[in-house]
Amino acid sequence: MYVGGEVSIGSMMISYLGLDEIGGLPAADASKYVAIYWGGQMTGRFLGAISLSKMKNVLLKYAGMFLIPVIAFVAIILSTDIMTAGIYALFLLINLAAFFFGKSMPNRTLYLFAAVNIVLLVVALSNSGTVAMWSIIAMGLFNSIMWSNIFTLAIAGLGKYTSQGSSLLVMMILGGAILPVFMGLVADTYGVHASFIVPVFSYIYIAFYGLNGYKPKFKE
Repeated sequence: MYVGGEVSIGSMMISYLGLDEIGGLPAADASKYVAIYWGGQMTGRFLGAISLSKMKNVLLKYAGMFLIPVIAFVAIILSTDIMTAGIYALFLLINLAAFFFGKSMPNRTLYLFAAVNIVLLVVALSNSGTVAMWSIIAMGLFNSIMWSNIFTLAIAGLGKYTSQGSSLLVMMILGGAILPVFMGLVADTYGVHASFIVPVFSYIYIAFYGLNGYKPKFKE
């Protein structure tokens, strides 16, 4: 579900940003924002590597967590403009806050990030213009740690079956080929903007998984 949601959004984004009611951007300009979307995933993963680590030096840990958003902010300023960087900074702060509320717990962080993405999608679906545009672009930041956290939770306690469980998880990236098809069908029927309802269901399930679904139902 995660890979399907991530790929669906990334694949549809240039068409989405090109809509008159969203940004009316030509493909060349829209691609810059797509780069910010994917770059947000990298930024979030660096943050996650520190936040979810067992680093004993708390001061060093927090310093690293604040330094990464600053570097990302500077990179956006250098590659775009101060207004774009200012908007992105707001989502960087929300992302950082979500990491702190996650308390370095994979399930809690996964649930929070999925919940934020659900809110962002609902905002995008119910609005237009800059609000709808940035709601989708910012999702990259919150997609960042999902795969690693899902993997960690899914193989926990598998014991001798860990390798088989890992193999099945890798096979499940098939969702990245299936969900975009459904999103494309919705886009063809109801429009590109409306098609962003499809990944909402992905993130609802991911939120459930982080909240309760990761807990084993049967014990050996």
